[in-house]
Amino acid sequence: MKIISVLIPARARPANLQAAIDSCIQLAKHPDRVEVLVALDKDDPQLRLMTEVAKSRSARSFVSEVRHGYLHLYRYFNKLATASKGDWLVIWNDDSEMLTQGWDDLLVDAPEVAVQFLRRDVLKTADPTFPVTSRNIFEAMGHLSLNGHCDAWISDVSWWAKCQVTRDNIVLRHHCLADQTAGERCDDMPRFKGPEQTALRAKDIEAVKVLVERTRR
Repeated sequence: MKIISVLIPARARPANLQAAIDSCIQLAKHPDRVEVLVALDKDDPQLRLMTEVAKSRSARSFVSEVRHGYLHLYRYFNKLATASKGDWLVIWNDDSEMLTQGWDDLLVDAPEVAVQFLRRDVLKTADPTFPVTSRNIFEAMGHLSLNGHCDAWISDVSWWAKCQVTRDNIVLRHHCLADQTAGERCDDMPRFKGPEQTALRAKDIEAVKVLVERTRR
């Protein structure tokens, strides 16, 4: 049975974290194949509650001594992906909820090498916000992203490597909270578009292209 790893960087939102985890587990047809990994900050004022929520849901939590924040959000995801066991790696938020019953069965029914994009309930078709990456792509790149805009990084790579799959039938809700944590978001798109990061993505694209071509022969 294929394992699905749900990766959640979280901060100061215990109630939302609980809902985010519960929605994935409770709506899965096979909850035993869904593992949840949570990245927390040592300086989180709600750390005790956040840790208790993760533990009560049998999620593995990892506490960072240094707060990476939105600018280095990718560090949380890369760390969680490295620690995970899943065949599929789901980028998730602590203010998101799964809405589709049996989403796990739908997700594992995909090509061996792929990045799947889910649909937010406010849209008619899938978008890049919550990519689900096959483990072999993560291993080929050595990371999920090298920029805080993790979704844009993975979308860019999978587009040029021609391994994108849209999943309009897997629907989620992103609450997009306007709280203090959300207020600390920052735009790293100028660096994302700069020559250094463009070159790093080009290496990822070539690595994934090789993987795609090898598995499709």
